[in-house]
Amino acid sequence: MKRTVAVSLLLLATSAEAAPTATCAVETAPRTFAVDRACVWTHIDVRGGLPPTLGKIVPEVRESRMVGFRFFAIRPGSLLAQLGFQNGDLIREVDGIVPASPEVGLELYERFKTRRKLTVSVERKGNVALHVYRLR
Repeated sequence: MKRTVAVSLLLLATSAEAAPTATCAVETAPRTFAVDRACVWTHIDVRGGLPPTLGKIVPEVRESRMVGFRFFAIRPGSLLAQLGFQNGDLIREVDGIVPASPEVGLELYERFKTRRKLTVSVERKGNVALHVYRLR
């Protein structure tokens, strides 16, 4: 996949919302989070994007194939920060599924609507760890 395609797939909302003041997620144990699904929906654009003030999600391409989604521009206290993500984090798998295309990424986004628990494999500075999200 060409870099220009990856850039065009940048998933951003066009609104200029401020970072959330409500707490949507709380870390209950290391890398385990209780997540208020309704609160999260108040910060996600109906097209699936994030307001620019919350961060950016960009497809990660290695050796001409998509291997996940990388986060950038995460602000302290933002939704992504509350979910335990840091700048440069790469989502490698969600419930064992590799987000190998934008379509699979949208399918995983749909899982958030119905699942009670999501397990996310996150690569940070070369190390991989599992994050567990209990959705209520």
